[in-house]
Amino acid sequence: MDDIGIIIINWNGADDTIECLKSIKKKETCNYKIFLLDNGSKKESIFEIEKWLNQSEDYQSLILTKEEFELRTDFSQYDLIFVKHPQNLGFSMGNNFILKKIYLQFKQCLLLNNDTVVTDNAITNMVNYLKKNKEVGVVSCNIRYYSDHHKLWNAGGKFTWYGDRKYISQKKIDLAITEGDFVIETPFVTGCVMLIKQSVFEEIGFLTEKFFFGEEDFNYCKLLENKRIKVVTLLDSTVYHKISSSIGKATAGKEMIMRKNILHFTNRIINQKYFYSKAYWMVWKRLYIQVIMLKFFKQTKDYQLTKFVGKKIKSYSQAYNGVDYELFKEINNLKFEQ
Repeated sequence: MDDIGIIIINWNGADDTIECLKSIKKKETCNYKIFLLDNGSKKESIFEIEKWLNQSEDYQSLILTKEEFELRTDFSQYDLIFVKHPQNLGFSMGNNFILKKIYLQFKQCLLLNNDTVVTDNAITNMVNYLKKNKEVGVVSCNIRYYSDHHKLWNAGGKFTWYGDRKYISQKKIDLAITEGDFVIETPFVTGCVMLIKQSVFEEIGFLTEKFFFGEEDFNYCKLLENKRIKVVTLLDSTVYHKISSSIGKATAGKEMIMRKNILHFTNRIINQKYFYSKAYWMVWKRLYIQVIMLKFFKQTKDYQLTKFVGKKIKSYSQAYNGVDYELFKEINNLKFEQ
């Protein structure tokens, strides 16, 4: 059994994906197998990856259609399996499509964004830590900006009493590193880099598929917390992240911040339906939306736009129990109406 199955999803990001794959081959020494899922990309992106794989000496690769992957049971001869799916499944469904097929074949599975680059043995250190520490179920790492290696992007955080999560600041992270404290307990970690022990899938299952884009890591970490499964961040494992956002690619100009806020907070409020009682959720939602609107107004100084954002979040979160692809597209194409 291989130590780790690495799952990477490509959506029209061939250059980023290839750079990520190159960094893993160059920097990692653990026993891994990569499953690269194309999530309904344009032909050009798929062709670019196939061309690189066919010419590369880095990987023994196998290229499969969705149907071929579903039927195949033996991947032992290859260290990279490229699966071409005809539709965009989103982050959760895409990862689950691979996970449900392979998780029993690996002691650990890593969810890794395609727009990341790993540093020396970042993954290997995480794998070894999870092997040695039986009480830990999930590990993440010190994620820095690709464009500025000194600037922290994410190193985990904690859940707040008011139904949100709060990231650990760069000041605290850098101080911990200076003092030689390289392991910190972080009930919340991002799905950008999330190493999960096989037994965790058996206990709590896979990523929620109620959200097409975003919120899956928050939901999963809440389930981990509820089951008292320990989650840590290793600060001596570093990954660089380019922060390319699917919704960012699809939006531009003034309305981008509006759409991002509506999507993010609609996701969050719907998600909490599954962790709060109905009565508590109704009261919490009303107060939470007021806080959202206050913060949004401070940011935009636009009262009418703030009212529009609050109205949309309220109506979507009341009417829906998830944000599927169709609702995601609707939010992503919203126009501000006076």
